[in-house]
Amino acid sequence: MVKILRESDGFFLSERTAEEAADDLRNQWVCAVITIPENFDEAVATKSANLEVAINNVNLDFSDDIRRSVSEAV
Repeated sequence: MVKILRESDGFFLSERTAEEAADDLRNQWVCAVITIPENFDEAVATKSANLEVAINNVNLDFSDDIRRSVSEAV
C-alpha cells in the first residue's frame, strides 16, 4: 500500500510514528494522516482491509481532494 501511495501524484508521503503523525496533524504541519495497519496485506487477501485517514479540514476543497486521492490510489 505504501508503494501505491508513493507512486501516486496525489501525495507527498512522510513515514512517521503514530505519535509524530498525530502531533503533525494537530500542529497543522500536514493536511492528513493515513494509517496503514500492520496486517493490511493479509486483510486485503480476506477483503477486510481498512485504512484510517485523519484530515485536518482547514481547507474543505483540499480535504475533498485528499479523500478523492486516497480512494483513487487504493
